[in-house]
Amino acid sequence: MDADDRLKVFITGATTAPGLAIMRGFVAHDHTVAGNAATLAEAQRLRASGGLPVYIDEHNAADMAGALRMTGAKVLVHAAPLAANSLLPDAGQLAAALASLQAGTDTLLGAAAQVEDPHLVFCSYASLYGDTQGEAVCEAHEAAGGSALHEATLAAERKVLDSDVPACILRAGVLYGPESESLAALRASLLKGGGLPSGIGEGLASWLHYEDLAQAAVLGAEQRPAGSVFNVADDRPATRHEFLEHFAQRMGLALPGPGRPGALWRRLPLPGRAGGQAVTSFAVNCDAIRGVLGWSPQYAGHDSGLEQTLLTWRAADARG
Repeated sequence: MDADDRLKVFITGATTAPGLAIMRGFVAHDHTVAGNAATLAEAQRLRASGGLPVYIDEHNAADMAGALRMTGAKVLVHAAPLAANSLLPDAGQLAAALASLQAGTDTLLGAAAQVEDPHLVFCSYASLYGDTQGEAVCEAHEAAGGSALHEATLAAERKVLDSDVPACILRAGVLYGPESESLAALRASLLKGGGLPSGIGEGLASWLHYEDLAQAAVLGAEQRPAGSVFNVADDRPATRHEFLEHFAQRMGLALPGPGRPGALWRRLPLPGRAGGQAVTSFAVNCDAIRGVLGWSPQYAGHDSGLEQTLLTWRAADARG
């Protein structure tokens, strides 16, 4: 890539699983990336992913504006809202997502308005559509809202699209991959003979591997489709039960029955509890992002994505 084509990018929520994956995606395309670190350990994680750590409060307007000036970033990726996008988000992740959608979005838009020729890639939720009755819906389908998370996401989307900052929105399917803390905790529980959570739901969901999210963010930054909203998910919607069943089977385990609510499940609130993502049957059509940006998923279904996830973990285990 020519030096003139390299982007300078700032990612919010850079130390979250989605943020780290997006950072690695930009680095792989030879772009320069920065993100916030709250601790030395977080800074080391960002450096290991090829990024530049900065030490700011992402909800402080002066801090954010200063970080953009210091790094020279013109592309901003608001990945922090995806903190609660997983199969089993916990209360802390939900709180972080809500804060990033509310105060974080306002701060980022204010800072971006001070940048010459900015572009914002705003990361959102495909589950916003609510229960699609098994139909794969396109972006024109009305978003349902309902939960606190979805209402905050819709409000943030409206702010972004109504602002003077050129932006595109990526509505991501349920995220998973090697970086997933909830999947890693589930794996540890299953290896110790634990069961699966009850009430996880039989409704369909559209899924998305972190690496495929990262590729969508890179394309959105490089091509700058201002004002566009894109669904981003793999080709094979599946129920949460099917996802967990494949996960257990690929670990070489028989699928256990719903486990008694042990410590793990007390820590991981099930979808549908107050404030979180409702357990509904949703699926999305991704023709728009394929046609406009040329995106397609590397992991067409969660089966291949889970295989990559487990292979990555096994390799890490072997290295000790």
